[in-house]
This record gives sequence, C-alpha cells and structure tokens, in this order.
Amino acid sequence: MTEIILLVGRTGGGKSSLANVLSGKENASAESENSASKTKEIQEISFNFKHGGKEYKIETYQIVDSIGIGDTRLTQAQVLSEISKVWKGSEGKKIKQVLFVVGERLTPEEVNTYNLLKEVFFDGSFSKYTTIIRTRFASFEDEEECKKDIALLRAENNLGITTMLDSNNGFIHVDNPPINIVGSGRRIERQVALNKEIRQESRDKLLKHLNKNCQNSYKLKSWDEVERKFKEKLKEENEKFRKEIENIRANMNKNMSKESKSELEERIRKLEEKIENNQKLIETKFLDRLAANCQIL
Repeated sequence: MTEIILLVGRTGGGKSSLANVLSGKENASAESENSASKTKEIQEISFNFKHGGKEYKIETYQIVDSIGIGDTRLTQAQVLSEISKVWKGSEGKKIKQVLFVVGERLTPEEVNTYNLLKEVFFDGSFSKYTTIIRTRFASFEDEEECKKDIALLRAENNLGITTMLDSNNGFIHVDNPPINIVGSGRRIERQVALNKEIRQESRDKLLKHLNKNCQNSYKLKSWDEVERKFKEKLKEENEKFRKEIENIRANMNKNMSKESKSELEERIRKLEEKIENNQKLIETKFLDRLAANCQIL
C-alpha cells in the first residue's frame, strides 16, 4: 500500500528541495536557489525505497509537498484550509510521517501551525508520526553540532518551542544545496558535483530515520471529525478577535488625534471582517466544498 509522507513548512523553507532529495528525483518538485517559494500548489511525488537493497522489501511512498503555510499574513482559517486540501486528497491512505520543515529559528507561525496539526488533524499520538527537519544546516553530519543547535533552541526559554521539541519523533538536520546552478565552466561543474554528494548524504540520513524510527502509520481521522475540530479552532480565533476589539475600543478616547483614531477604527474593521468570514465557515459544511476545488497533482 502507498503511504503518505507529508511535507509541511513555511514558504521558501526548503520543502521542495527536501522532496527531491528524499525521492531521489532531481527535478520532481520545482526548487529555487534562494529562499523564494516555487511551490504554488500541492505537489505529489511517488518513489520506491528498497530496505537494505532487498527487492522484496520495496515500499512505495508518496511525498505530498504542500504550499508554504508559515506566513505571518495567514489566519488560522487559511492555514487550516491549506492543510485540509492535503488531508482530503489523502483519504483512504495512511500517513507514514509528517516532515515538519523548519529553518534556522522556529517562528511563532511555525509553532502555531505545528499545534494546529496536532489539535485538529491528529490526536494524542501526533508525536509518533511527526519528524522536525532542520534544513540548510551545513554541519548536519556532525552529531555534536546538531545537538548544539537543538540546545540553542531550548535556550530561548520559549514554552511553545520547548513543547514542540519535546513532542516529536525526531529532530533531523540536513543540507540540500542547489544543483540547478545557473552558469557553466569547471567551477560550476565541481560545485554541482559536490552539492549532489551532500544531498545524497542527506537522503541517506532521512531514509535511515524512516526505516528505523517510523515503522507504523497513522490512520486519518474521519472528514467529519476534522471539520468539527476545524470549527472549534475558528470559534477560538473569533473570540480572540472580539477581545482585541474590546481592548481597542476601551483605549480609544476623545483626546486622540484624528490619525490615531482612524488607524484603530481600520484595525477594528479588519478584525470584524475576519470574524464575519470565519462565522460563514462555521455555519456551513465548507471543507467538502473547499476540497472539491482542489486537485492533487
């Protein structure tokens, strides 16, 4: 049976490069030399993995590379919608592992997305099926350097980050330098050859982790259960928006400048618009309609 490896992470975080490296296919998913995202829609890559080189242990994995969702401009509703597209498209299949792709530092948006995955789409066993992947880590082959990097994250004394580090199936460091370097000449050829070697080391490390630490698969929740959890999160978000509106109005006074008052009124207007949009979603069975417009490629 084909099992899903779901890639989740922020825009430009290296998900597409990771998909190519893991599958062993150089150009299966569009990747960029810089931090700009090239993943504009959900992408799907299938590949076979031979355990120990034995033909009878071939497993077929399907990598689902979602669009970037660690964007500060996205509401919880938008983040949940993007993940839901992948979820609906994967019905009837099993999740082998969620690879949560992060950069040098864990942002509040990444922590929030991680929690949304745990609370809406998975359950208490979430940690068994999620591996955090730290990309662009040049010293990924040095275990001591990898431990130091995790220690630096813990040293931030951020409860959200600490909780995230304590609830996963592994924290894997990799480096997937570009091989689509523009130009020609011997220097470029040498650099591409070196980068391919580095990417192969990353792939070996990832496949070893999948083989050793990811033996079981997660059976997806029912679509109705996901929708129920989804709406609970939207209600929570609306309550947060309402409290912010109350605080803004409580701090507005007659002595404020016209410009300051106008800025606060505009903020209230935007919050009320978000509440209205969320409420429309809460009152309809919207996920089926959302997923109907989504095609896994």
